[in-house]
Amino acid sequence: MARKPRLHVPGGIYHVILRGNAGQDIFFARQDRSKFLLLTQEGVERYDCRIHAFCLMTNHVHLVIQVGHYPLAKIIQNLSFRYTRFINKRKKRMGHLFQGRYKAFLVDADTYLLELVRYIHNNPLRAKMAKDADTYPWTSHRVYSGAEELPWLTTELVLGQFSGEHASARKFYREFVGNGAAEGHRSDFYGGEADRRVIGDDSFIDAVLGRSDIAKPPSLQAVTEKVCRNYGVTLQDLRGQGRSRKMAEVRGIICWLAQRFEAASVGEVAALFGRDLSTMSRSSGNIDKKMRMSAEYGGKIKKILGRLG
Repeated sequence: MARKPRLHVPGGIYHVILRGNAGQDIFFARQDRSKFLLLTQEGVERYDCRIHAFCLMTNHVHLVIQVGHYPLAKIIQNLSFRYTRFINKRKKRMGHLFQGRYKAFLVDADTYLLELVRYIHNNPLRAKMAKDADTYPWTSHRVYSGAEELPWLTTELVLGQFSGEHASARKFYREFVGNGAAEGHRSDFYGGEADRRVIGDDSFIDAVLGRSDIAKPPSLQAVTEKVCRNYGVTLQDLRGQGRSRKMAEVRGIICWLAQRFEAASVGEVAALFGRDLSTMSRSSGNIDKKMRMSAEYGGKIKKILGRLG
């Protein structure tokens, strides 16, 4: 049976699991986990997403991610690619580090978020890697409890459900996590029976599937037409052999957006414009650099992104 397409819901919260290829380890030293968290932080800044919780085990990772306009696939692909490159370089090896297809489950946050965060923070206990959540250093639990700080981690949504006062919220949170220390495996946190892509009841699934903003992502044609209208150019202009800086930038924007929406590969965009793959890849990369260097430029691109999302 063919796999169902991933659900992209702007603002949706997902339970994501990344596993090592063939169950192998993905972390080999303290510096590896530190690097993974640094790359996660960079992903938060780059893709306008939020991380509500994480747990780094030995051969897998749990993340609770809230997405914006960028599809979850691009966030995870960027993170896994960059971390794999880091490990392969450090250990002088080649090949895949992660299992081919990561797991992602859209979460009914109103019903399941608190228990999911507790479940993830207590994961090292179930694996006999720690005696309690406080003693395992590689989850977001210690940030929630006030023992550490991570400015890029979003804790307000969870803590706010315990109390509007910060100290009280942390106190009630710690009690809540402690009360779940003996909890065993929860199969419901790995997809529901009605739809394996979702953690929620039938009414939540019906509401999600009925949303207009989870329609199929735009095609390469739709992306191209939208950007061309925005910049007052035509497809024929972009296929021209001139070396106009404006045309190169527009081609780069289309390629960048097509990748974000998984509308087309770099090679497909290059073929559309009659450019070679390396040139098209550089053009797309230049858009990334400009967005990081200029908030104003980034805002312009995100407006186009918003009209397509």
